[in-house]
Amino acid sequence: MVKRRVEDVKLYHGSLNELNSRDPKRQYKFAKEPTILLVHDIVRSSQIESRFKNDLFERGYDGIVNRKTTPYFYKGDFYLSHISKVFVEGTPAKLVGS
Repeated sequence: MVKRRVEDVKLYHGSLNELNSRDPKRQYKFAKEPTILLVHDIVRSSQIESRFKNDLFERGYDGIVNRKTTPYFYKGDFYLSHISKVFVEGTPAKLVGS
């Protein structure tokens, strides 16, 4: 049984094969769900990655591959654009043996 930790959750833009080629000791497989969409409000950009990792971990996933990240902009005061939300879409993955 592989030990799961939030810090080890992968947010990967490439394919499952590419992710598995990086570390032969930590191999991933596709989860049952074909795709997942995560949305978070922006508080600090430094917290975004940890929020998505926590969200995936709580749902029982060890990563996401084929990741697409899309910011949502809105117009604020003085016609300045601000990022208010970030959407992450991809294929959820689980560690082999978990």
